[in-house]
Amino acid sequence: MFIWLRSTLPQFASYLSSFQTDPNKNAQFYVLDFEENDVTSGTTNAAVKAWYEEMSALTSKKLIFYSYQSFATSYANTARQNFDAQWIANYSTTPTISYALWQYTDNNYLSALGEYTDNSQAVTSVHPISWWMDSVTTALSHVTYAYSSYKAGQHIYLHKGATKYVDGTAISTADRQKFYAISKVKSLTQSKSKQALYISSLGKWVLSQDATGFWVGQHGSYTLRQKLNIYSNAALTKKTGSSYASGTTVAGTVVKAPSGKSYRIKTSKGYISANTQYSNHAYYESLGSAKTITTKKKVYEYSKSIFKQANRASAVTKGTKLTVTAVKKRSTGSRYFVLSNGKYVTALQSYVTE
Repeated sequence: MFIWLRSTLPQFASYLSSFQTDPNKNAQFYVLDFEENDVTSGTTNAAVKAWYEEMSALTSKKLIFYSYQSFATSYANTARQNFDAQWIANYSTTPTISYALWQYTDNNYLSALGEYTDNSQAVTSVHPISWWMDSVTTALSHVTYAYSSYKAGQHIYLHKGATKYVDGTAISTADRQKFYAISKVKSLTQSKSKQALYISSLGKWVLSQDATGFWVGQHGSYTLRQKLNIYSNAALTKKTGSSYASGTTVAGTVVKAPSGKSYRIKTSKGYISANTQYSNHAYYESLGSAKTITTKKKVYEYSKSIFKQANRASAVTKGTKLTVTAVKKRSTGSRYFVLSNGKYVTALQSYVTE
């Protein structure tokens, strides 16, 4: 059962008093959803504290505090500590404050509903799955391992809560909460990870569960792996009401988030997450060992690296194999192939394949 924290403290206290005569007997726990500062009398910490104390007097059921991280620390940083569990929403990276349940996305597709929904992951070291009610267990049981599909060359942000390397040695506090390039990856099954990431600057392997991947630098365009909401600000706190569908290729510029702990893709419509879990770069960025590509549809060879109609040399039909000598990058991050005949073609994966 969810209860919103609104109005003045006297009004809120009156509402809680009525709860005693009409409780929800089927509720397994009660959640205080605190995401807006509409408290007009007293402090927000005092309001949250009052809610907790009143509910504790009225019920013996578990009391849960829910909010997104930046709001929780700004408006309820003291009072939230009293709750039986904290349910924290943070879509950019793992929360850096105490939490028992992490709402990590608002774009989880449920085929049974045919809709995108929020989804959360329980921290079993805080409370086991059995601590939560059965209906939540169903939603959480399939979230077993952290994202484990990183590639060499990508970048990660090492979490504040990352305490040990794969070999069990301690990770220095000074080495956490920083960005690192992945030198190589390997498969394993350890803790909540299916992959280990080698960070050459640390000389160590880290677990994928202890990192969040972001696009760093410019890659030109990105093909989305899932639906993504569009935001009007780089903090991703103000939705525009629009979204990009899964499979959409979006041109954009990578920018650092205001927190400095994540990256965004700035598009013509606003901002989306630059989390590598949600998208893939649309261009080939390196030359394959075969040094050949095959066209997936009609493409043009260009006489110059600036792709405009006046520079078109010839049309190439679908299924044609071309020999490549190099892949080049523009300042925008887009890529193109240099062919053995001295001409140029796009490196977009939707047009050619290696």
